[in-house]
Amino acid sequence: DRDLTFLHPLTIDSEFTRDIDDALSLERAGEDYQVGIHISDVATFLNGHEEIFQEAMSRATSIYLPDQRIPMIPPALSEGTCSLVAGEKRRAFSFLVRVNSEGKILEYEITPSIIQVERRLSYESVDQLLEEEDEELTRLHQIADKLFRRRAESGVFFIPRPERVVRVSRDREISIYKRDRESPSQKMVSEFMILANSLTALFLKKKGIPAIYRGQMEPREKIPPVEKFDPLQAYRMRRVMHRVEVSTRPSRHSGLGAEAYLTLTSPIRRFYDLLIEKQILGALGGNPVFNEAQLEEIISRVGPTISRVGQLEELTEKYWIFRFLEKRVNSTTRAVILDRFPNKYLVHLNEYLLEVDMPVNSGRDFVPGDEILVRVERANARAGVLKIAPA
Repeated sequence: DRDLTFLHPLTIDSEFTRDIDDALSLERAGEDYQVGIHISDVATFLNGHEEIFQEAMSRATSIYLPDQRIPMIPPALSEGTCSLVAGEKRRAFSFLVRVNSEGKILEYEITPSIIQVERRLSYESVDQLLEEEDEELTRLHQIADKLFRRRAESGVFFIPRPERVVRVSRDREISIYKRDRESPSQKMVSEFMILANSLTALFLKKKGIPAIYRGQMEPREKIPPVEKFDPLQAYRMRRVMHRVEVSTRPSRHSGLGAEAYLTLTSPIRRFYDLLIEKQILGALGGNPVFNEAQLEEIISRVGPTISRVGQLEELTEKYWIFRFLEKRVNSTTRAVILDRFPNKYLVHLNEYLLEVDMPVNSGRDFVPGDEILVRVERANARAGVLKIAPA
């Protein structure tokens, strides 16, 4: 493995994150810059630990619930040996990407490496440091912005949506808040992760190596660029967008403006990403680990588990939001009408980023887009019931 400890990378995560799997570095390269995107090398650690690999496959992904976390791999690895902890030497896959002042990628290489993170930062602290014009972060942010603009030219579309965070403390106190996914720090990290994922897909595609690629067809209707989250617009966009499809063969991901795409940047938390690391190790060593038939078999096993986990996370968050609202019956909250059906409306509760039904009231009529105040009439978390009415 190449010694890249001299690069002094930094990590940017939520302050609550304990399993850190990506880091960034920056170096001047003449008139250009070399951006380092470093992903924890979990695959190498699991060589010779087939039972952990098989358990990771059966779990498919780490599960993050408001009141607990269920890691995909044991915490001793996910939060210890494999986590990119500041001040500790760690194995990684490093993407060394040379970009010019216009954000054009001139060349790149993928190499197994040893790195040592110098700074652990949170999204909030990075936003603050960007305001204070921290030199390294400002340059990384400028490069990320140019990378996004170049992607946008090839037809990117996405729905800006805040992240809903529901947390339950040990004494069962429930807190609900929204985190801006479009903050400068979040957008910067996201752009470099998209870059690493795209480069991995292109690397494996060029070598004709099967992988777990992700593709998305063009939307059924043209989608205008969206700057900020609008519940009605997001609802309508979802209805014209095609689902992301998983396949062993590469295809265009129109939502991201990528000719080929897969995910590799969360090998601690996602089995598919861990699997792609094994494919890269094999490709760099001249012997791919999994063939197409094996990968298709894995997708048929892992795919349904990922769907079930997504449903579990959504239902559990809903349960805790309903628990929160049980103590707030008769309180009011802002909402937007998304759709009207014969006997009900579909309503977006702004404060909770939650879509719920509201019966049609013969006395009042609304149309999609109307912003209204609604009252919580009844909430029962165990029964999965939330009744609201216009205030």
